[in-house]
Amino acid sequence: MYPTTEILSWKLDRIENRQTLLVNPPDSETVTLFHENVHVHTTDYATFLTLQKENIKNLHFGAEITECDFEAAVLFLPKGREQLMMLASLIAQKLLPNAIFFIVGHNKAGAKTVAKKLQKTFFHAEKIVSARHCTLSEVQINEKRQSQDWTKNYVIGEHSWISLPGVFSADHLDDGSALLLAHRPKRIKGPVLDMGCGIGILGIQLALEDPTLEVDLVDVNAFALEAARRNVLQFELQDRVRVFPSDVYSDVEKDYNLIISNPPFHKGIQTEFGVSSRIIEGAASRLITKGQLLLVANRFLSYQLLIDEAFGRHELLYNGQRYRVMRAVQKRKNRQFARRKRTFE
Repeated sequence: MYPTTEILSWKLDRIENRQTLLVNPPDSETVTLFHENVHVHTTDYATFLTLQKENIKNLHFGAEITECDFEAAVLFLPKGREQLMMLASLIAQKLLPNAIFFIVGHNKAGAKTVAKKLQKTFFHAEKIVSARHCTLSEVQINEKRQSQDWTKNYVIGEHSWISLPGVFSADHLDDGSALLLAHRPKRIKGPVLDMGCGIGILGIQLALEDPTLEVDLVDVNAFALEAARRNVLQFELQDRVRVFPSDVYSDVEKDYNLIISNPPFHKGIQTEFGVSSRIIEGAASRLITKGQLLLVANRFLSYQLLIDEAFGRHELLYNGQRYRVMRAVQKRKNRQFARRKRTFE
């Protein structure tokens, strides 16, 4: 049992038999602690697929919580103050008066300071449990507010981009992505897959440069996908650029001439390489013959061996003090993925 789940279980009697909203639970074991009236919402598509396979009922994924009138809510602490404020505000709009609202998380992720952060707005919060290096806080809503627009905008070159809290590099173009754009192929044939697209800068920029290019943007983060959709619409690219959730290649249904990625290497507060490994290994089966994988990584991440194992060799396009940009070419397609119909609506 996760330590966050354990300390939450000590206070579940407070919300027993209440219509409860559970946001971003870490696993199915956490969900099963609750009664049948629980409504589960996650903003992480990988978690959504896992819970779906385990037959969790009343399960939803997305950037918007569609149901309302809950008597209780539990939020598992997100990464970053702004995302905490946004999710807390979204949840508050769905609660009935006098509802119970818990926030639980690891101390290293900022759970100790949740009360202090929320008290600066329209919330009152206090710590009620501190154990197992985790903290559980109870939140009271001092006043009801209208929905808030959390949209961010920033300018890169000639274009303004839409972003949302909780998205990687939410208010600027990160150095790794800038290097990928600087070392993109001069001639690109579609289709293109932007894996872990964030707000969609890489794939959309390629589509803006070539009016014939077809691009797919995929991510597991609901807020990244929402921002990417808004950017596709503002540039009027919806006829050529698709945006959909996918846990790496879970919902990808076709093969590509180019896969471009600035892969994540953090999961919560931990360094995690599994996603990057799956991107590299799966690319060998998702690229057409002579298709390319274009990847950027911090220098301390040794992706070269993974790329060489999947493709036989790689080319180093940039080798700086902080980043490397690598390219691999699919000489010959060696196997086929079984096609799977997308399950998310």
